[in-house]
Amino acid sequence: MNKNYTNLWLTTIIPFGLGYFINMVFRSANAVLSHPIMEDLSLNHLQIGFVTSTFVLAFAIFQIPLGLIVDSWGARKTQVSLFIVGAIASVLFGMSSSATWLSITRAILGIGMAGSFICAVKAITDRVESEKIPYYTGIILAFGGVGALLATTPAKLFQLDFGWRNLCYLLGLMTFLIAVLIFVINKDDKVGNEKESLSGNIKGLISIYKNGFFWRISPLLIFSLGGFIAMQGLWLGPWLHRVVDLTHLQSANYLLVIAVSMIFGFLSGGLFSKIASKLGLSLATIVVIGIGIHILTQFFIILNILTLHYFIWFIFGYFAQVTLVNYSILAQHFGPKISGRALTAANILVFLFAFVVQYLFGVVVHYWPRMTGSDIADGFKVGLTALVVLELISLVWYVVYRPSSNPKS
Repeated sequence: MNKNYTNLWLTTIIPFGLGYFINMVFRSANAVLSHPIMEDLSLNHLQIGFVTSTFVLAFAIFQIPLGLIVDSWGARKTQVSLFIVGAIASVLFGMSSSATWLSITRAILGIGMAGSFICAVKAITDRVESEKIPYYTGIILAFGGVGALLATTPAKLFQLDFGWRNLCYLLGLMTFLIAVLIFVINKDDKVGNEKESLSGNIKGLISIYKNGFFWRISPLLIFSLGGFIAMQGLWLGPWLHRVVDLTHLQSANYLLVIAVSMIFGFLSGGLFSKIASKLGLSLATIVVIGIGIHILTQFFIILNILTLHYFIWFIFGYFAQVTLVNYSILAQHFGPKISGRALTAANILVFLFAFVVQYLFGVVVHYWPRMTGSDIADGFKVGLTALVVLELISLVWYVVYRPSSNPKS
């Protein structure tokens, strides 16, 4: 048993965990790299917002065929192939000299990273009993949290010494080496016996989008998680510099605190379930409480109250992860036959919304001071206020909406 456990970690958990780790580095690094890229290529906030958002847009769209590819090729072959694409894209991104090429290569990078979590879950599902899957999934998420941590102060210090382009080359090399590691160490690719066409998969997604329960749960997931991804992946770094008035290195230190809080949040999925069970509460109630705290914290951030204290940012990052419980709620409701389709349907919308926020936030920050004559910090506050209002509306919807029961749906 111990030998099997060790083998599982060496061949599956560690290599695929590193895959999700590098994905989170790429997703988070722009919060500290946006300033040097803007200075080097003379970009404004509108342009850097679009450049960064192409990653999550391509990431979201590629979720549609991803499930079919993983089922046909297996986790190992899919991950290795996509990571080779990602490694090349990272190098090309570092070589780019215009906003156009930055956007194109960033989008290709989004495709290269699109399968990191799904492939990890697929590899784990092929190796362990169903009741152990949530535990190992939490471990994979924790790997991602460490990746988000590396994308803060360590990435900033490397960029200050060697430049943002060399950091992109280094990340490209790391991605390629992880692809090689997975190819060499993991030999457990399993493909499904049942094959489905792309059109059939799209029809399946449409059927989920017609389901009332899905639309009770998903808006809060989309607005809270998608909004957090957009902010943590780009705009929190400039926010800390422009609104809180920190240096870029100090901003990276605060982003590090948020990354640490994410790791704790990822590992707390089981804790939330236990708390709900002991208190006789539903998981949905825990979500309402957690996201309520997350929204309240953002009001403190908008008003710039206590934002020089690390604990505000820790609470912000930690409770943002509570909404991940909604993935479990969706999976439980739809059952094993179509739960994967339901999670994919939600995931697509989460990352599409993250794309919209990253781009439109840049639009607001760019144009608001020009239209009103106010300070650029006010543009940041208007953008985050709009996002928080959407989160608050979705939280109310989550509490009050009850879809009519329809056996067919």
